[in-house]
Amino acid sequence: MTEHRLKTQELNYLAIAGGGRRVDPRLNDRNFQPGDRVTFVRYNPETKEEGTNVSVVLTHVARFAPELFARASNETLQGGYVLIGLSRPTEATLIPPSGAVALKAWPENFAAIVQGSRVDLRAARPDIKRSSAIVYQEFLPDTGAYTGKVAARAVRHLTPWKPTEHYTPERLGEHGVAVLGWKGLEQKVEQAAAEAVVQPQQ
Repeated sequence: MTEHRLKTQELNYLAIAGGGRRVDPRLNDRNFQPGDRVTFVRYNPETKEEGTNVSVVLTHVARFAPELFARASNETLQGGYVLIGLSRPTEATLIPPSGAVALKAWPENFAAIVQGSRVDLRAARPDIKRSSAIVYQEFLPDTGAYTGKVAARAVRHLTPWKPTEHYTPERLGEHGVAVLGWKGLEQKVEQAAAEAVVQPQQ
């Protein structure tokens, strides 16, 4: 197995780290082979700065067919471009787009978010505010690895809360904290309450 280190720009990096980009076109100047490990480095071509990195394994290597690219000259393809297939990253530390916050999500929590859950209980953080962009990454606590699945959400409401002001640490330790979500029920309750009001006699 050979190890390779490749620079890649932000959008490609985010797609690879998130597991959405499973192929990458590259000049075949490194003798890529299935089973090789590739470390992609987040790179800014304007500032020449390098950022975080993510490692994947090559699943397959396929050569370009020059006749498929009418606008590409033979000189352009002389180097031998290939499509390299990428495994899902399991060691990724996703750096979200500027202004967004990356959060781990356990499988059951991640599934609820993907299925439409509108609430999430988290320890307060100064970088999470109303309208903040959140990138959830599914995380397996048993193995300490990411699955590569991500979900993006925007914060609509943010309510600070200190549970120890209302409950003792002993009770919290025994019962934990429950997150309740509503969908339309409050409107029915308010309507029923309004209809139950007895109008004063004239």
